[in-house]
Amino acid sequence: MSRILIIRISGFIIAAVILLPVSSFSQIMTVHARLDTNEIMIGDQVSFDIEVRRNKDDIVIFPGFTEKLTEEIEIVSKSPVDSFWSKKDKKYVLKQKLLLTAFDSGLYYIPPLEFLLIGRHTRDTVSTAATYLEVHPFPLDTTNTIRDIKAIEKAPVSFSEIYPYVLLVIFAGLVVWFVIYYFRRKEKKQPLIGRPKIEEPPHVIALRELDRLKAAKLWQRKETKMYYSQLTEIIRRYIEGRFGIMAMEQTTDEVLIEFEGQEILSEKDYELLREMLTQADLVKFARAEPLPDENDKHFENACAFVNHTKYRPADLQVVNEKEHEIAV
Repeated sequence: MSRILIIRISGFIIAAVILLPVSSFSQIMTVHARLDTNEIMIGDQVSFDIEVRRNKDDIVIFPGFTEKLTEEIEIVSKSPVDSFWSKKDKKYVLKQKLLLTAFDSGLYYIPPLEFLLIGRHTRDTVSTAATYLEVHPFPLDTTNTIRDIKAIEKAPVSFSEIYPYVLLVIFAGLVVWFVIYYFRRKEKKQPLIGRPKIEEPPHVIALRELDRLKAAKLWQRKETKMYYSQLTEIIRRYIEGRFGIMAMEQTTDEVLIEFEGQEILSEKDYELLREMLTQADLVKFARAEPLPDENDKHFENACAFVNHTKYRPADLQVVNEKEHEIAV
């Protein structure tokens, strides 16, 4: 009896040693592949779901899928391999989905898929179970009689069909409008965007600047030279805008010569201009110190000169123009 027992124990030990790699390997990785359905019609699509469970440090290499799974079964699309950690069995779960189709009827064999496992102490392949896919042809209705081919029917025009042409017409209209708008603004010398800038007459600008100069009270604060510099600059700019004489770049004598022999200034206005410019030169270059009455007098002469010589061209329109009249 003892001998028989020893033989049985030895056989059990041998079987355990033989089956140990298989059982331990099964604990390393498992693979499954299944079809949503095993029967489809020609041209229909079926999902082929693949699931792999592996240990944390192992590496799994999936089969290299091409355009066909078999000669008859085509792969329409394949998803990327998705992975997540399963707390339940402490495994990494890898999933991939293949979308399959077939265009010939028949019963087709799907062979096992082989996955390469690379572990710390293991390198082997694990295969899925084989399966079958049956593709059915479309049933023929033999009860119907043969009929003539139907005539071509005209489908109604949809908005999506005419939408591009509507956009094209709108775009062409905008281009034509922009070209006309551009040349009209250019002809009138107006800016392309925004309202046209209304140019003020020279006398409006000069009288406004004289107002500011008077409010600054420069000579009252012993800044006489600055006062006469600004006063003559205002008048010189007015002369440039009103008469077209480059007074800012000329000396007093040159400016006065421009007016000699021309009937654009009265004798009184000429004298007002001469006295004011001459006095300003004495202050700026000879350090003259005019009396307060003289400062007021030359300011009034400047205002009088502008008011006496101002004009508006017949075609000049000023919107909401406010003239500055300073008592002389």
